[in-house]
Amino acid sequence: DTKDIMAVQKLSEVTGVKTDWLNPSDPDTEFQMLMTSGENMPDAMFYKYTPQDVVNYAANGNIIDLSPYLDDMPNLKKLLDNNPKLKAQVTSEDGKIYYLPWITEEKYYFEGMMMRKDWLEAVNMEVPTNNEELYQVLKAQKALFDEGKLPNAGDKFYGLGGYPTQLIKLAYGFDTTNEFMIEDGKIIYGPTSNGYRDAMKWFYKLSKEGLIDPDVLSMERDVYMQHHTTNTTSAFVDGYSTFQEVEATTDIEYVPVGYMKNADGKIMEYNSTAKRIAQPYGWAITKTGEKNIEDICKLFDYAYSEEGQTLMSWGIEGDTYEVKDGKKVYTDKIMKDAEYSAGIAVAKYVKPDFGLTDVATQYALIDDRGMKTYDMWANTDVTGAMEPTLWTTDEESTLISEIFTDLKTGAEEYKEKFMTGAADPNDDKVWKEFQSKLESLRVKEITDTYNAAYQRFAERIK
Repeated sequence: DTKDIMAVQKLSEVTGVKTDWLNPSDPDTEFQMLMTSGENMPDAMFYKYTPQDVVNYAANGNIIDLSPYLDDMPNLKKLLDNNPKLKAQVTSEDGKIYYLPWITEEKYYFEGMMMRKDWLEAVNMEVPTNNEELYQVLKAQKALFDEGKLPNAGDKFYGLGGYPTQLIKLAYGFDTTNEFMIEDGKIIYGPTSNGYRDAMKWFYKLSKEGLIDPDVLSMERDVYMQHHTTNTTSAFVDGYSTFQEVEATTDIEYVPVGYMKNADGKIMEYNSTAKRIAQPYGWAITKTGEKNIEDICKLFDYAYSEEGQTLMSWGIEGDTYEVKDGKKVYTDKIMKDAEYSAGIAVAKYVKPDFGLTDVATQYALIDDRGMKTYDMWANTDVTGAMEPTLWTTDEESTLISEIFTDLKTGAEEYKEKFMTGAADPNDDKVWKEFQSKLESLRVKEITDTYNAAYQRFAERIK
């Protein structure tokens, strides 16, 4: 519970602001209930906010505009004034701020691809750097499996594994994604691009040749993990901790694989989260909290200071962290907790998603291989990724809501057919049918709407 976290308790002590933290058993339901009724609201509420959400909550009078109180939060104000993109991400087009964001000013990664070391060595090939090399590695491994010579293999060869939301990142090597993206300064819908067709051809080829897990579109996590632990999967995209989880319960050892290079040798990244500075998670101040706004500003603003960042990210020097060779490291109190692993034990003492996070904490709980892996996964060009926070007008929001879900569902239906070999993207008739489907689902309207919002956003960060 928040009230039990050491850094949170210290925050109250340092600022002199008395606090009472509430952790409902079902926070999502509780949050929606409070926002709907507007009754018995706490002073502040931590949640995941979208621009559309906060505007609606503010229109209902349930949360307040914080921009008039920025002078009472000098640390946050300084961060916003010094970083136009951060300010644009957190400030609505009419200049209002509806929540105090969790801020991460530096880029970090914890998710990517890894491949079985023994199977890579068995085919005597290097770690793949592009989609063609990855295909050749998987093809060689399956050939060895079919000959009964692939070491430590299970009864099937599934090759490439991972959830569809993870595997689609391999489309980056074709300069595309299944989401909206930026190309030549404009928003486009990835599935309408030529690169997307090339990516789907690649996935289709893998499916037809038995190089991708046939259950990839329907797996529950226990089945997904079982395919790794029973020696049927060569490589997959996931969080680093998942690879450690498999390694801890098997004899499998993985080697990291970077994101795939495109035809020009560049490593592109199209996940919009890579551009986030103001995370969507944060604290909105309710109409009830306005009467305590002075204390609220004092409490939360400290978390945006340098001292507050250290407290919330690392804790107390000499107790939960120390400085070695100029770098902060967690002490044995966290790293050798008697009850929990370090990744869980740390939550008893610090709360890095409170205020301004020191991203060095992302490296503090992992091994040397993990640090190198994170650096490899972070080696990407994010210019083509969709902006994570685009503020839209009421009319634009309504149109996006009308179109988005049906468009995404229609695109996903075809993506699944391509990835499982049920439809051939090489067939011009099939591809034309797919594009016609997107047109009928109003892809141009929603793309034009996003473009209008993006152009306004671009003007604000100049």
